[in-house]
Amino acid sequence: MLSPVRFQMLRSAFPACLLTTLLFFGPACQSTGSDPGSEPPETSVQRPQGKIRLLLNSDGGSGSLYAHEPPITLQQVCRVLDELEDTQVDVFIQCISYGSFVAYGTKVGEVYGKGMTEFKNPNFRRWAQNVLGLLEKATDPLDIWASRAHELGMQFWPSMRMNDIHKDWVDRWPSLRTTWELERPHVRIGEGVPDRYVSRYDRRFSWAFDFAQKDVRDLKFSLIEEICQNYDVDGFEMDFLSHPMYFKKGQEQHGMAILTGFLRRIRQRMDEIGKEKGRKLTLMVRVLPRIDLCEEIGIDVRTWIKEGVVDMVAPATRGYLDMTPDLSSFVELAKGTQVEISGGISDLYVRGYTGSKGGRASIEMMRAASQSFWGQGVTSIHLFNYDAHATGIQHHNTVASLIDTSQNRLFNPEEFRILQEIGDPEIISRRNKHYYITRDMEARLPEEGGEMQLPISLLERDQKSLHLFVGDALESARSDGMLKSLKLAVTLAGYSRWDDDLRVQLNGTRLRGKLTGGRLLFEDVPAQQGKNELTLSLTRRSPNRNQPVRVQAVELLVEYESRGAG
Repeated sequence: MLSPVRFQMLRSAFPACLLTTLLFFGPACQSTGSDPGSEPPETSVQRPQGKIRLLLNSDGGSGSLYAHEPPITLQQVCRVLDELEDTQVDVFIQCISYGSFVAYGTKVGEVYGKGMTEFKNPNFRRWAQNVLGLLEKATDPLDIWASRAHELGMQFWPSMRMNDIHKDWVDRWPSLRTTWELERPHVRIGEGVPDRYVSRYDRRFSWAFDFAQKDVRDLKFSLIEEICQNYDVDGFEMDFLSHPMYFKKGQEQHGMAILTGFLRRIRQRMDEIGKEKGRKLTLMVRVLPRIDLCEEIGIDVRTWIKEGVVDMVAPATRGYLDMTPDLSSFVELAKGTQVEISGGISDLYVRGYTGSKGGRASIEMMRAASQSFWGQGVTSIHLFNYDAHATGIQHHNTVASLIDTSQNRLFNPEEFRILQEIGDPEIISRRNKHYYITRDMEARLPEEGGEMQLPISLLERDQKSLHLFVGDALESARSDGMLKSLKLAVTLAGYSRWDDDLRVQLNGTRLRGKLTGGRLLFEDVPAQQGKNELTLSLTRRSPNRNQPVRVQAVELLVEYESRGAG
């Protein structure tokens, strides 16, 4: 394993091309100790001991393993990590699964690409050849990431997706199915796909693992045990959000106890390994953002928290940025335990919102999401797919080997600044925010099975309420003269300014605003810290219109005086 000192010496002493040669062929690079008289380099980031502020889960490919033509250099393997220096990220979480494969020197699993000569796309080929190339030279990606993370003063946790149904896409990625599962048809959920996934993915067969099967649980256990025992890790993340399907339709409640037993087994083994290593290994789970949804798919998160089976829970909405989950139920469950709740932000994408460039979240949106979660009592913020959709470079459909990583940044200046701010609620407390109520990814109404509050439809005499949690201390900002403006925007479709009468109330106060281009704008609104209730009543509908008024978006814009806006 590369020691932090040796790692730094190699990085600073040689250009990338020569460093690759040394990394692959130089026996000195395999040293496990430091040179005589050497001292570990000081990191420029002084991270608080024992307190985790910001966790970043990297998918491992977009900024690293499939972003570069082989042979990959040490600098390229650590590209994402290197760009986290001088940020608030205290834990670097590296996804090590690729479909059903893994990206390290496993003895119990399978590494993607071994024995393959043809690949579905260049990303798959680059991933396989880069990982296999490293392993062939006795250089393990997990060793490299662990050493570099520790050198930068961060903890290092591998992450494994408990299910990943990208392999369901027969026309695109069948190669993500391992030999192990091909030889064991019984480990698949198969035809027993829950209805909610049939409606979303239009498939009645899935290669997702059925965790009711002991073979599945034993394999996952062996992989986690292998990583925790053989690598210099500080914890492990079990990702139950990508993708949340673990039992056949109708078997979820029976499977709940099975899954909890599996977690207890993992917890016990991690504690044993931690004791052998002389340190605590943290176990985090990433789950759906509502307890009832967790239980619906067989995840007994209540027991996991109450028993302390896990150390941290990151509830999050999968697939896009959502700042509207009510995490208070998780926080309340964790009271009196040692379990911490982390506010999960999935992705930089703001699905269904057209007001930001490329549909990506602005810094004001990321502040709002984080402040909302801080205000609900979380102890940290967890970022997922942040590096995968960063805009510093284009990396998915380009020949990434042409990228000179010494000149091009993965994160643009705003994305980097986000990583310097949102891990501290005090830093962002008086900085501009853009709150919004999340829209369903498929734009389905709640009565159509939509999972979000929006969109909603209003017929004449309809009244509906929406809720938004605001983390900002608005009253104190008003008192201090720091609150410059507080605006509410409601975007409508099918609304007539002449014949329709839509009444809007915020926290019981009727608002009066202006309609511009299908957007109602209200100024100086009585928003408050904590829960806010927005009530919309269509008291009169145009007799010439048969379709309902549709509420597409609701946004709250908080602007502070320039000395505090940042």
